[in-house]
Amino acid sequence: TYQNILTQHHDSCGTRASNDSMIIEYYLQKGIPCPLIDSEIAVQYSNDNLKLTHFYASLDDDTLRLFSIWDRVDTSTAFPYSISFQILDADDTIVLQQDYISPFEPIDKRALNISDLEAGTYTITLILYDPSTGFINQGNIQSNTPQDHANLGDFTLSR
Repeated sequence: TYQNILTQHHDSCGTRASNDSMIIEYYLQKGIPCPLIDSEIAVQYSNDNLKLTHFYASLDDDTLRLFSIWDRVDTSTAFPYSISFQILDADDTIVLQQDYISPFEPIDKRALNISDLEAGTYTITLILYDPSTGFINQGNIQSNTPQDHANLGDFTLSR
């Protein structure tokens, strides 16, 4: 049946709406955590073509998994920017970084090996930049003040 095929490759994230005539349930591909769809964030970039709408991070042993949902207003234009996830220590020093040109899949998944990090609290930041020039595209994170990076949250390691 359809439900068996669906649940082989997807996990149910619960019922989002229901009434006498309908039920709306969210399903995500296996491996994508359900809290991602409830983790709304608003990072609008200055070209007004790109917005980070959801972000979620999870720790699995020595791996920090990053999940993000991006919205592009105009998908017909080329997008030359790269994405950089940076991990900062308590002194705001970059201790880990992953840069990539996003394929702009509906949901972007990244995994960072954090086995070399010591116990402590770390901040996840996001930077959007042009890889050919190094120009940082400033974004507004839930404010009207452009910034060259967005703080997406903290995590704590206990070793």
